[in-house]
Amino acid sequence: MKRSTFVLVILSILLISQSSIAKNAPDFTLRDLKGNQVKLSEQLKHGPILIDFWATYCKSCLHEMPQLNEIGKKYKDRGLQILAISTDSPKSAAKVRPYINSSDYDFIVLLDNKQEVRRLFGGTSTPYTVLISASGEIVYSHLGYVPGDEIEIEAQVAQLFESDTNTPSIDSKESTND
Repeated sequence: MKRSTFVLVILSILLISQSSIAKNAPDFTLRDLKGNQVKLSEQLKHGPILIDFWATYCKSCLHEMPQLNEIGKKYKDRGLQILAISTDSPKSAAKVRPYINSSDYDFIVLLDNKQEVRRLFGGTSTPYTVLISASGEIVYSHLGYVPGDEIEIEAQVAQLFESDTNTPSIDSKESTND
C-alpha cells in the first residue's frame, strides 16, 4: 500500500513538472483563403499569436470566434495576431469562405483540411485555442468552449504581455501617441 502511494506521488510530481515545461510551437505553412502560403515562423516576427482551430460545423467554435475577435482587437496594437485555422474537411471547406465573408473578423483564416497542424499542436477536437509568445513558445492551450472561457483566454493574453518586457504596454503606447 505504501509503495503504491509512493509511486502515485512520484508520478504526480513528474506530470506536474512536465506540464510546466514550456514547449516550442512546431512551425507550419498553410494556405489562407486567397491561396497564399502563411508560415507560422514568419508571422511570429510580428508578435505573439493566438491560434484558434475551428470548423464551420462546430457550434461552440462559431460562438467562440466573435469573442476571440474582440480579444484580437483589444491587443492588436500590441502585436497580437489571431490565426483562425479551419479544420473543415474538403467536403465542408466550401462553407468557410462564405461564413468568414459574412462576419467582421479581423484575423487571418488558414485551411487545415487534413487536420495535420491541429494534431501537431496536440489538439483532439475543436475548438482548440493555443497562445504562442513572440519567441515561439506555447504558453497556453485550451480545448473546447463554453461562454465565459474567453475571460480565461484574455487573462492569459494579458499575462503574456505583462511578462514580455519586449512588448510595450498599452499605457506606454498611448503616451507615445500624444
